Amino acid sequence: VYFYYCIKMWRNTLKLCYNLSKNTLNIIKPLESTPKQVCNATQLIAAHSISTTPRLYMFIQTQETPNPNSLKFLPGVQVLESGQTIDFPNGQAAYGSPLGKMLFRIEGVKSVFLGP
Repeated sequence: VYFYYCIKMWRNTLKLCYNLSKNTLNIIKPLESTPKQVCNATQLIAAHSISTTPRLYMFIQTQETPNPNSLKFLPGVQVLESGQTIDFPNGQAAYGSPLGKMLFRIEGVKSVFLGP
């Protein structure tokens, strides 16, 4: 069974697709966020998805924070139990978390905190 996580960051024009079963990562980073480039990125992801294998997609928005060195990821779905938090100070700490590992593959990510 293949599971894909896809992250779209419209503000940063980054789309990330992670295949859990093959442990592979595809990053598509258009130079500008024009509809044409977003469409091309979507078509590329769709081309990878042409099969009968079920896939799980997660679209994550981003939000700026008061800290200019920090970015808040908003998955739109519950990723933790209510009241639970997880801190990954580095990529090795996120070993058991597919979402945490994937976020560390984004250029510039130094730590990840998952919470409410």
